[in-house]
Amino acid sequence: MTELDERVLAEVDDMRERLRYQVQGASAKRTGGLRKFLTADAVAASNAIEGFKVSTVDVEDLMAGEQDVDVSDENREETLAYQRMMTYLQSLHDAPDFRFDKGQLNTLQWILHGHRHTSRKPAGRWRGGPVYVTDARDPSIAAYTAPGSDRRTSRRAPDSTSASCPHCTTWRWRAVFAGRGTERARG
Repeated sequence: MTELDERVLAEVDDMRERLRYQVQGASAKRTGGLRKFLTADAVAASNAIEGFKVSTVDVEDLMAGEQDVDVSDENREETLAYQRMMTYLQSLHDAPDFRFDKGQLNTLQWILHGHRHTSRKPAGRWRGGPVYVTDARDPSIAAYTAPGSDRRTSRRAPDSTSASCPHCTTWRWRAVFAGRGTERARG
């Protein structure tokens, strides 16, 4: 990451800390709706990056267990998988023995894509080949190319404090896993 990237992430972390202190001081009744909306919005935004279009309102309904939501089966499954992954991370953020490492990332990837596991494209494993994200306007253009797999496998996973922001942490690492949507593998 560049120095600017590091500075922006530090600013986001600072804002998150300030917001956490404000929210922790408020009653769950006052913040419950905000938490649900922000979680649904994070799920909708992250899945949109992957090419799954589900509105924040529909994500809220799906998370609440509504069955009569007008979305495709694929969008429903992707949305609920991402919501399960976020809930899993949120439940571990304050566990004293929690450690965010490569194995944990594999677990998160399995939660996201286990419903698509095949012997040819196994879920829950690091991708061995090149990874890049295509430009939304022209899929033949690589807008971002991830480091080679030799660098990814030796990179240290974020520490457990980063896991308290599951959307940010997952977004940072999501490109190294097999996926669909705008994320593509070459080779």
